[in-house]
Amino acid sequence: MKQIVNFRLIPLAIVTLAAFGGNVVAQEFRIETDIYVDQNQKPVSENLTLFNSDAVFDFQLAKKSETPVEVIIYNFSNKKFVLLDPSRKVKYEVDQEKLEHFVKSMRNDTAFRKRMPFLFEPEFQKTYDSKSGWLSLKSEPLQYRCRGEKSSNEKAMSRYFEFIDQCALLNVTDPKKLPPFARLELNKAIKENSLMPKTVEMQLTIPGSTSSRKIQAKSKHFVIWKLSKTDNSRIENAKQMIQQFRSVGIEEYRQLNRVRTAQKNQD
Repeated sequence: MKQIVNFRLIPLAIVTLAAFGGNVVAQEFRIETDIYVDQNQKPVSENLTLFNSDAVFDFQLAKKSETPVEVIIYNFSNKKFVLLDPSRKVKYEVDQEKLEHFVKSMRNDTAFRKRMPFLFEPEFQKTYDSKSGWLSLKSEPLQYRCRGEKSSNEKAMSRYFEFIDQCALLNVTDPKKLPPFARLELNKAIKENSLMPKTVEMQLTIPGSTSSRKIQAKSKHFVIWKLSKTDNSRIENAKQMIQQFRSVGIEEYRQLNRVRTAQKNQD
């Protein structure tokens, strides 16, 4: 699957990380995520992520509709994703075997690797200031800054870390997004420092034939240690969608023909 990167989606793909703190063992909690690009004061994307005892339900919220743009469900027991497109009433299911296949295909995309080698073999200088709580990962084209809090909630941390790693890998199913390897390095550093991020900042320099382009993004994360009745209703609605929606392949789900056409028009 050829990569057709949409640079407008880069901040969403790189800085989407949820955050929480506290010491209460919780099976059910909610995380609200706002993503800001460049100097915009209003978020360009809002997500609601609901953890229950069995799975994670991540809703990309629509600005003027109760119907989410997309729902991503990750099941802890079988390690499988179900992706839902409510507007088209279709779903795509991907297990670990499929993810590994997509990762291998991405690594074998020599043209993409040549264009952005630092995203395939990222090397960062990592520093952590325990007083301020800021974790920094720096390289020439890409920098991360992450601020969070320590937490001894090992059970919640384990579930959270599993989910964000799997979500990073899920990017390989979308040719408009960037490789997951730099983001996995950030996740690794967060784990090593037992940090629960509250703010993540990213700066990426995209090389060009005549000039480079710099993209800045920030994500903010808020947690509530229980699910509301509305949250549980969202989960039940998502489960109904799984049963009702038509199952399709990755080409139809990602609408890759339209993506390729749009890319040709841009070229």
